[in-house]
Amino acid sequence: MRARTLKRIGIGLAVIAVLAGGLVVASRVLDPVNVVYKRMKASSPYMFEEIDPALTETDPAGLIAIHTAQDVVAARRDLLGWIYGTAPAERRRAKLYNPRAGWSHASDISDWAGLGSVSQYYVNVRPDLISYAYLLKPRTDAEGAGKGKAIIYHNGMASTFVAARDWLEPLLEEGWTVLAFDQLGYGENSREIDCDKQADGKPAPEGAGCIANLHNDLALVDNPVALHVEPVLAGIDLLREQGFEQIDGLGFSAGAATMTFAAAVDTRLRRTVAAAGILPPYLREGQDELFGIAKELADNGPVSFLDLFILAGAGEGRAYLQLFNRYDRCCYRNVKGRHYEEAVKLALAGSGMGGGFSVAIDESHARHAISPFGARTVIDFLTD
Repeated sequence: MRARTLKRIGIGLAVIAVLAGGLVVASRVLDPVNVVYKRMKASSPYMFEEIDPALTETDPAGLIAIHTAQDVVAARRDLLGWIYGTAPAERRRAKLYNPRAGWSHASDISDWAGLGSVSQYYVNVRPDLISYAYLLKPRTDAEGAGKGKAIIYHNGMASTFVAARDWLEPLLEEGWTVLAFDQLGYGENSREIDCDKQADGKPAPEGAGCIANLHNDLALVDNPVALHVEPVLAGIDLLREQGFEQIDGLGFSAGAATMTFAAAVDTRLRRTVAAAGILPPYLREGQDELFGIAKELADNGPVSFLDLFILAGAGEGRAYLQLFNRYDRCCYRNVKGRHYEEAVKLALAGSGMGGGFSVAIDESHARHAISPFGARTVIDFLTD
């Protein structure tokens, strides 16, 4: 009898263990379950549910200096001159080259839905820096293929564009040509370059052996934002040379900031999406801390972040969308974009320049990614 009872207890414990394990797996794999798990686990209502009142004391309208069409023109000129260190403001143009050799990792994406071909390009922004780009063309039988539409995609940190399969495939399947960039330091891209100056701002002595990381040591480099932005603008040149008249942009995570800068200074980008990757400084906390080119703008840029957002969407036929994951496991979570959305919209409309700005919140998952809902939101925005 005792043995039978122990056996029953053992079976019961095993069942409980299996169920518990199943719940753990479900919380990691199934988006709806993961969302519930993350919300229950949250240590504060200000993590996902509400914006911390301490962060909302800033009036976003007070951070906006753009109110007229003349303000838009002047701010764009000032931003361009600051990025490239030129006066009068002008772009220091680089060029994308096709190395004429097959990309060695092409097999990594050969089974992507909608993909017809892939070609590798590179740009030398300066002699010691190379940024690669990958031209992904849709299959000729993809819906919408051949309609002359292309999108520049800029990936975030900790991965390459290959990890963006889930949200690049839908674009290929609907006929977009995709020109994909990785962040500097990822993939084949350069990670470090020679310092131009020392920590005190003085020129770095020749042969000093100073090496600057392209994310964390931008203060040691001349015109650091241009190093990240110019490859994108060179990508626009390439796509225009290939006959594309409709060129859109999508930046994910750290790539969102790069694409926002690019859209702000180059009106050839028609519609641009910044996904899970940029907030004004007054709303940043925790893992949203400023770094890279966003920090450069906050520290000494000629425009505010909200003015930057206006520039990214200003112009007839143009628009700029910010897409955030409310329950993001990483960063840029919550609904903070709602705090400044109306102020930016009103300022853009008041400028008389045309264009649009909007914020979308994805509540379907708790990952740092673009979900199927997010991908659909992007495509709807681009095709509206």
